[in-house]
Amino acid sequence: MSRTALLLGLAAVLAGEALTGHAPSPLGGRFHKQPRPLRREGRIPQARLQAQALAKGEPLAALRGGGDDAAAAIVEYILALDVGTHATVASIKFPGASTATLVQNDMSHLETPTALSFRGKKIECGEIAADTPAMNAANQIAGYMPLLGPFRNELPPAFPLPIFKVAPSARSGCTSAEVTFNGGALEVPLEQAVAHQISTMQEYAHTQLKSHVDAGSTTFEGRSVALVVPSTFSDRQMHALTDAASISGYERSYLVPWHVAISQAYGERHKKDLLADNAAEGGGRCVCLVDVGASCAAATVVEFRGLEGKVLSVECTESAGAGCVDEILARHFEPEIDAQHGKGTCESPKSRFRLRKACERLKKMLSTLDETRINVDGLLPESEVSIKYSRAKLTDIELIADMGERIRRVVERAIAKAGIAPQDLSSLEVVGGGSRIPFVLAAVQSG
Repeated sequence: MSRTALLLGLAAVLAGEALTGHAPSPLGGRFHKQPRPLRREGRIPQARLQAQALAKGEPLAALRGGGDDAAAAIVEYILALDVGTHATVASIKFPGASTATLVQNDMSHLETPTALSFRGKKIECGEIAADTPAMNAANQIAGYMPLLGPFRNELPPAFPLPIFKVAPSARSGCTSAEVTFNGGALEVPLEQAVAHQISTMQEYAHTQLKSHVDAGSTTFEGRSVALVVPSTFSDRQMHALTDAASISGYERSYLVPWHVAISQAYGERHKKDLLADNAAEGGGRCVCLVDVGASCAAATVVEFRGLEGKVLSVECTESAGAGCVDEILARHFEPEIDAQHGKGTCESPKSRFRLRKACERLKKMLSTLDETRINVDGLLPESEVSIKYSRAKLTDIELIADMGERIRRVVERAIAKAGIAPQDLSSLEVVGGGSRIPFVLAAVQSG
């Protein structure tokens, strides 16, 4: 199951088909609103027909009819977002439509880097911003989602350290980035960075919508946004997320707990099988869904009776993900590179970014190869820097071994809290950017 499948699964949540039983979770229940369908009295019937046709990919010309309704048509939609540590995925959902439509960015990709860059007088987001560190690493804000909310003086051992400078905001105490913009220093609260990401995704959605219809005859209004919330988020981090939605101009924001979104996505994806299970004697199934993302890992156990799902348990841990592996490998190789090429070789923000990118490539290659060597591109102008490592040695690194053990315990606790035996699970699915890392899969299976 991919993140795009998760966003498509949100369509059913946004249509009001929420899971019936939510187990207590680190999210708490006070600050998130249960998504519900938008209902606006007097909505123009023509607009509803256009929305339904667009969701099905049908041409809209035959529906306009050239009357007054067509000239005044307003289509209201909900934007659903999963703003991840490394990338953002979005979908749009129309009232009256049964499915969601995935949003493509300006490069026709379904995943948009979660990044904001400052270059001279320009502020850039997405694909362009993701390439900035190669030229100006200190002025790129990326990988910031786990830092959203109150400033933390101490971070967990395996936490991916930000390339940009962070400091507590003088006004709110929340985490801010310090960058150079238009020739001077600028403090950027991370809520504003998230708001810029949301606004950028909305622009992509509008561009995609306008490509289907005559912009002069239809107005698209995105008044509500649904945001997937990681299980590791605190109440104050959730407040920061709703603040970001407000800054980006949304009247209503819905925070959808991760376990609700991924459970609904599973239900949508396995609809036929779930209905078949329910028809059988003693039907139903229990599944364990594990998400190992860029910076955290979470597990939930869900019991399905037909298409109705009940969340039995949720467990999570931060600093356990694919991005954390990159950070740990970079720290592991830095002393070795310093010894060979001089102290401070990896000290600058640009050098740290390039070493971390090389470690990301190394991690991916070791998912399929037993041993490999890669070059650290551009680290030194006149020397070639390479690193060699084997898959077997990965778990020899203490922080990686600890990460595997924490992921194993998360799965173990989720199953135990659900009150079922491991053999009673119908299936166990692993998703996220870390789902292909061999030691992660081994940890999940042993849990």
